[in-house]
Amino acid sequence: MVQVNLAGLHLNVLRRDGSYVHRTRRGPGAVVFARTEHKVRQPLSAEFTQLALAALMTERAAPAAAKAEADAERERAGMLTLGDMVEQWKESPEWRAYRPKTRERQEAYMAVLLAATPHGHTGRTFRDMPMAAIEQPECKPLFMKARAEYSVGWKRIKSTPELLAKHQARKGDAPPVALNGKRELGEIWIDTSAKPNPAVRQWSERLAAADELLRSAQACFSWAVQNVGLRLNPLAEISHLYNSNRADLIWEQSHFDQFKPHASKVVWAAAYLMALSGLAPVDLIALTWGEVDADAIELGRGRTKSGVRVVIPLYAELGEWLGVLRSRFVESHGRQPGPADTVLLNSRGLAWTGEGLRASMRKCMERAGMDQGELNFYDLRGTAATRLKAVPLEDAEIAAILGWTEARVKDIIKRYVDRSKLTRKMADKINLAPRAVA
Repeated sequence: MVQVNLAGLHLNVLRRDGSYVHRTRRGPGAVVFARTEHKVRQPLSAEFTQLALAALMTERAAPAAAKAEADAERERAGMLTLGDMVEQWKESPEWRAYRPKTRERQEAYMAVLLAATPHGHTGRTFRDMPMAAIEQPECKPLFMKARAEYSVGWKRIKSTPELLAKHQARKGDAPPVALNGKRELGEIWIDTSAKPNPAVRQWSERLAAADELLRSAQACFSWAVQNVGLRLNPLAEISHLYNSNRADLIWEQSHFDQFKPHASKVVWAAAYLMALSGLAPVDLIALTWGEVDADAIELGRGRTKSGVRVVIPLYAELGEWLGVLRSRFVESHGRQPGPADTVLLNSRGLAWTGEGLRASMRKCMERAGMDQGELNFYDLRGTAATRLKAVPLEDAEIAAILGWTEARVKDIIKRYVDRSKLTRKMADKINLAPRAVA
């Protein structure tokens, strides 16, 4: 009878019932290959050896099989291109959770990126980049270069007879040839491909748009790490080109006095409501009468730009202006507004679109001679912070309404509200002093 010695086995492990189990080795994960009522000694019988060898083969094959399956899955995933990844992302529940405007914006930016050519890879586009390449360290500079190239471009500007006359030589269906392969910021092109009238375009920076380009890719890669096995997000930590923070800019009374005579009734209604409520433009134009009750404006989590629940108390000035807007609705429609009717209406009695309101605001500000590089529509939210402080609300409450940090609110209040109080207090003290000249 053949007997064999097998090293490494863990034999004769006593159980509570007095029996013995025999394992392939010590430690967790070992395979039990036999149970006996008595101890077993080396060398083992042929039958016992066969059981032990079969267990050892099973134990050693399991990790290898798991690794082979993981490698195969990894290879299948690695064959995904960026174009495939974006399509899967757009079919995911995470994509559907975005607001419609966010989906529209990200889809547009990803289309631009997918059509772009990675620097030094002529004839190929980012759409064809395999997932395995996205994980490599040398991939990140390609995306950063794409952002740099997108950060300048032709921007349509207001056409005037003077501009058209001055730049006749730069007229054509295609941009003029760049000298030495480079363009200077401020270059003008009269685009005759725009119908029916030529469009004036200027070579300008678009830093915020370039940042948005990579933010969209960043969101896609974050999803891919969780869902399709991308090892890392190459854009997880990137700096921004556009770092303007306009939260400390506000419309003061002089700005309203300058703007109001040149604003139509419907544009003034929107501007004044934004200054009183602090709502972001996208939330302002979608505000319905069903979200306005006797005590507050209340927007649910899924309704706001920031994705958080917003409750704005109806203080006197805000409540009075909403009353005016309700009366206008009754006058124009012959009925009380329903819960689904929007609070703000354009000149045709319809809900505003975002671009429609922005364009109307720009035209009114131009007629008023206001410098839109210094102040714009969004800066009305800073005005709201000072008005909410006068209600009065605590800084933390104002921050929650506006979606800003409490530190930013404190800075605005210190700059505009506290400064005004201090100035008046000093003036009162000076007025009590004897006059220097009789």
